[in-house]
Amino acid sequence: MGNMWTIKLNKCLSCLTVWLLVFFQTLANAAGENPQAFTYEGRLYDSSGNPLTENVTFQLSIFNSALDCLLYQEEQSINLASTDGIFSLSVGSATGAGKRT
Repeated sequence: MGNMWTIKLNKCLSCLTVWLLVFFQTLANAAGENPQAFTYEGRLYDSSGNPLTENVTFQLSIFNSALDCLLYQEEQSINLASTDGIFSLSVGSATGAGKRT
């Protein structure tokens, strides 16, 4: 009978250990700064309808609803020379990143 209780106790301890590992890993992930980002893609053309093939700078800004308070801003430069005007931006960066102001 004592051996059966030992087996059940060991199974419970194993389950508890796995649960605690998952729980603390989740806490560690939540505590770290995980920047929220999204991808913005498109294609740029000049006024004649030709794809841009030069350096361009994007300034991305988010304002409050009254448009009187800048909440977030970042700037990214891209060379479109070999992309036929197609670009892809990862918008959102960690605090202190060079592209974020």
